[in-house]
Amino acid sequence: MSEKLNKKMIQSSGNSGGWKLRIWQSRGDKKCSPSFLVKCGCCNEKVKIYYDKDRLEINGVLSSKEEWRKLFKLCGFEI
Repeated sequence: MSEKLNKKMIQSSGNSGGWKLRIWQSRGDKKCSPSFLVKCGCCNEKVKIYYDKDRLEINGVLSSKEEWRKLFKLCGFEI
């Protein structure tokens, strides 16, 4: 990841409105997959995302990357 991860609260996201997400990355090890902890920009609500080559687990919901892609497309996001 080339962009530095934001860890500061109340950072404007620019023209899109709202706040920048605060993101922490864990590299993983033999027992645990790599992950991201994503927090809201203005409070402490959070989402934990584990990932590997073929799957994503978002807040305990595990599925293939293709299934998540279908959901994001339904939401209007092209990934």
